[in-house]
Amino acid sequence: MAKAVFADGKIQNAKDYANSALSLKPDYIDALITLSQIAKSENDNEKALSYGQAALSLDPTDKNLKQYVDSLNKPASPSVSVPTLAPNEPKE
Repeated sequence: MAKAVFADGKIQNAKDYANSALSLKPDYIDALITLSQIAKSENDNEKALSYGQAALSLDPTDKNLKQYVDSLNKPASPSVSVPTLAPNEPKE
């Protein structure tokens, strides 16, 4: 839900949904990624990196997520696609 609301440009609502999801399920990777994307869109790279690293700590084998977090560590990196998980997507 947060990801869809963020895509519609409703940033505060997206933050609220993502934070609510995390209060119910603190290891919800999609919510952490969404909060990272929001922070990045607000030019808050420190917060974006923090959320990204939290997501990566929950799934350190996710190559796309690792690439995304690595991109946050590089100030002028080219655009990197953000990892997405389909519902019930199996992890490698």
